[in-house]
Amino acid sequence: MQDNISPRTLNAVILRIIRFRLFIPLLLISLIALSAVGYWEIRMLEASQLQVAQAQSRIVDQYLEHAGRMLDNLGRVAESGSKEELARVMESTWAAYRYYDTFYYLDPHSRIVMITPPDPRYTGLDMSRMPYFRIETGTEPVMISRPFISLRTGDPTVYLIRHLGDGGAVVGELSLTSLENEVTRLAETPENGVLYILDQSGMLLAHPSPDLVREQTFFPDPGFMKQQDGSGSTLVYKDSGTTVLGSFAAVKKADWLVVNQIPLVTVIAPFLLGLILLFATFCIIWLVLVRDIQGQLESRLIRPLVLLSRGTSALSDGDFSHARDLAEIPETFAELDRLAGDFVQMSLALQARQEALEKSERRYRSLYDENPTLYFTLDKEGTILSVNRYGAEYLGYTVSELVGESVTNVFYPDDKPLARTHLQSCLARPEEIFQWELRKVRRDGSMLWVKETAHVISGEENNPIVLIVCEDITKRKQAEDEVTRTSEELHAAYEEMTANAQELKQNYEELHKSQDALRQARKKLTLLNHIAFTDIRSAIFTLSGYIQLEESYISDEKQRQYHDEMGTIAGKIEDTLNFAKTYQDLGIRPACWQNVEQVFLFGISHINVLDLKRHIMVKELEIYADPMLEQVFFNLAKNVKQHSKGATEITIRYENRDDSIIIFFEDNGEGIPEDEKETLFERKYEERKGAGLFLIREILGITNITMKETGKPGTGARFEILVPEGGWRFTRNRLDEE
Repeated sequence: MQDNISPRTLNAVILRIIRFRLFIPLLLISLIALSAVGYWEIRMLEASQLQVAQAQSRIVDQYLEHAGRMLDNLGRVAESGSKEELARVMESTWAAYRYYDTFYYLDPHSRIVMITPPDPRYTGLDMSRMPYFRIETGTEPVMISRPFISLRTGDPTVYLIRHLGDGGAVVGELSLTSLENEVTRLAETPENGVLYILDQSGMLLAHPSPDLVREQTFFPDPGFMKQQDGSGSTLVYKDSGTTVLGSFAAVKKADWLVVNQIPLVTVIAPFLLGLILLFATFCIIWLVLVRDIQGQLESRLIRPLVLLSRGTSALSDGDFSHARDLAEIPETFAELDRLAGDFVQMSLALQARQEALEKSERRYRSLYDENPTLYFTLDKEGTILSVNRYGAEYLGYTVSELVGESVTNVFYPDDKPLARTHLQSCLARPEEIFQWELRKVRRDGSMLWVKETAHVISGEENNPIVLIVCEDITKRKQAEDEVTRTSEELHAAYEEMTANAQELKQNYEELHKSQDALRQARKKLTLLNHIAFTDIRSAIFTLSGYIQLEESYISDEKQRQYHDEMGTIAGKIEDTLNFAKTYQDLGIRPACWQNVEQVFLFGISHINVLDLKRHIMVKELEIYADPMLEQVFFNLAKNVKQHSKGATEITIRYENRDDSIIIFFEDNGEGIPEDEKETLFERKYEERKGAGLFLIREILGITNITMKETGKPGTGARFEILVPEGGWRFTRNRLDEE
């Protein structure tokens, strides 16, 4: 059989497979991947270069913008101020910022009128004759000249020109040295490339080599002068014979370009190096594979094939020692196909039985160990013979720690005797299946309820074995306890609610009867009061009429004194009737929310207060008070008119204090004496003075609003009305404003 196998043919097959299915595809894939990475790196470098150029162009724009605003401010001073003021501003601006080398103020003929810093040599000089200086008009308020090298400083410079309304101009000589310093600073970082600035003609304005700038070097246009679109671009071009990758961005203020370039060899060198290393690596791998294959063909293919062919006969006789070798033969050659066929015929049945057995064992073991249930097997003494892994871990143990121990060790102490009893019952009646619920204890001491199902089978030598399946019912037990407790609480609550409902019903009926009786009594009392008030008022009116008639017939002074006293008493009786009528109405109608400003205006509308200046500062404030709140403000205003001598104005305002609000009613009269403040709100004081403050306090007190007088004698009266929390609010309009 060995003579029929050609090593040279097998060599060719293997080499062809390696060459066309491994070496060449991997080489192509690596080249494509490396090319993609190189392209991505170049694009990232282009983006980075362009970002640096755009950032620098924005810096130049901001530099020129700031310089233009500074010169525009000088132009405004020149147009609106005097020459002396302009000179001071030019001097202070030049000294404070040092942005410009020189400021010039030109007349309409472009002659220098003023210069800062002062230099008499330039006064009167016609700047229109100066190189690069041209008076041009445009849409921009500040014009920028072409760059040039200043004869005074030797630095790259531009003129910024601000035209004036009279035909003159303010000119600033702006040095570009700061831009050159920025470019030099960026050149210290090699990865940023070479950064420089050109004008529209290609002349250098800033470069890491200052000598090139001072020599006014012109760079040839590589093509991006014509592509200025404001956003920038990137090109490949030659610079001094070196191919470079350059990115540019336009300076909008001055039509300049910021260029950032880097040698192209710096970009592509890593990529080329990677290609070379990849090619070299694959060549080395190819050589190693070829040499290795030549040595391995004989030992790993030809000799095993001969040995496996000879072993086929042994397999046919039932010798399965070569089964592993035959199973590893790849189905590639005719010889291997014949051997594989012999092997399948001889080992198919055995292999099927072996796989079925292993699969069944794995299924049983997985079902037993991983099933989320506790399985125990016990002997007749209650010793644990086996336990599944899940059950042992669920109790906090390993399988080896439980096997050989008594099963009662994992039961709750109070349930151990009952567990032994159940075990004996199972052994006594092996034909039955038993169930019980007991408590077990985990290793950490925590308790759980389990429902156990037990059955007895015969083991080796007919020894009884108890099979127990445990189910954790802790949550169910807790739920049952919770349901029982909740049910008891609900039952108690229901009984209490039933009793309360009955009591409330009785109280409501009694209250309803009391309210009906109260309404009837109040109705009768109101009718009685109305009749009595009407009769007494009529009698007082008649009596007052007779007193006035009698006055013309009295000549004796003593009689006239008695007559006047009777009139006074009749007036007091009428006032008392009015007070009683008003006091009777207190609390008759329910309290409500009232706008303080509106109620105040209604209250004082019943009195002539045109001679008093009014300050009302309670906008959108509402308080919860008796509907007779209007009477409160009426009485307060009436007191000012009757008792506050010299008062010319009244004020109503409020202050927040903690959770309450205080409403102040003030006048600028003579005030209230200190000795009267204690009795001010008493009924006796009202009977004596007629101030109506007793009634005011009663009206406010219905909704727990208090009132006191805190003014100083001589400066006017001040009444503080304290509205408690929950008794005041602002309308929606006021809340929206805040």
